[in-house]
Amino acid sequence: MNNIKIIRLAGKNSYDFGYAIGKETAREIKALLEKTEYIHDCSKTEANEAYVEFKEMAQKLYPTYFEELQGMAMGAGVDFDLLLKLNIPELDMFITDQDKVGYDDCTTLVRAARGRVQVLHNEDGGSDDGIYLFEGALPSGLQVVCVAYYGYLLGFAANLTARGIFYNCNSLKCKFQRLGIPKRFVTRDALESMSYADFLKRITVKGRAQAQNYIFVEKGKAYDIETSSRGYYAREVKGNFAHANNFLFRDMLKYEGRSHRGVGTFLRSSFARSEVKKVADFSDMKKILSSHVNRPSCVCAHGRDVGDINLTLGVIYFDSEIPDSFLLGYGPTCEAEMKKYGIVP
Repeated sequence: MNNIKIIRLAGKNSYDFGYAIGKETAREIKALLEKTEYIHDCSKTEANEAYVEFKEMAQKLYPTYFEELQGMAMGAGVDFDLLLKLNIPELDMFITDQDKVGYDDCTTLVRAARGRVQVLHNEDGGSDDGIYLFEGALPSGLQVVCVAYYGYLLGFAANLTARGIFYNCNSLKCKFQRLGIPKRFVTRDALESMSYADFLKRITVKGRAQAQNYIFVEKGKAYDIETSSRGYYAREVKGNFAHANNFLFRDMLKYEGRSHRGVGTFLRSSFARSEVKKVADFSDMKKILSSHVNRPSCVCAHGRDVGDINLTLGVIYFDSEIPDSFLLGYGPTCEAEMKKYGIVP
């Protein structure tokens, strides 16, 4: 596989920060906007009206991140409203049925024992998605390393900050979707967190539009947090654990919005949760996330060319004993060469 694109910069203010990212990724952003269907279908009355409300709420609650996207659009030379729509995937619920075969996402394994936390995460997307690595400082001055998607705000995939915080996100589909705060803005805000308590406060902000799962690591402790548009459940992870893209905890099952149990995340989740019980080290974890069992619903996915639902864009390994860096493999886990990336002083 080719090496992942790396962007290194420090943001002086939100607009210039976004502008610099947009300029560096202009080609990829333009290509993505052209082939992302839902952002071009928002002319439908209901979706367009929803977009206006999503836009107003995002600008009101997160003006600095709104400015980042304005700068990104200008730097990339693209229409701002199209880029903003890309960052509001909740719009798709007004256009298509998201509970369809082929809409699927990531898988995460956690091993927490004797004060050490190991996380291995497959970042999955569609065959048209692309990721890059950001190493640098946010406009706030915080040094971070982020696995990021072209055209999106930072904070949505896997992230490490100079505050000793690591977290990754797994998408969930909530039965009770609604107009509200777009989750891309929530996860960008999470990147600024000072602590676990602060992180929890930011990701459970009132008025969320959609659901999301988070694995959070700080000071040798791991937490799993499932959020819906209305509630959340958080607990410390002890021992071996796996999460994919469906709700696991009893208090959250009522929010499950996916119904295709014979394909997709339910199969991946069942496989990962069964296999993770045997995990003793990193090699065991990598073997699980390199598996093609249950194809086309396998945890290591190779995209539409081979009939898989997903495409594994990269694999990230974080070990709390090395808190200032993580390993990243670009491409499907079974093929990826793991390389170290860390906080730049």
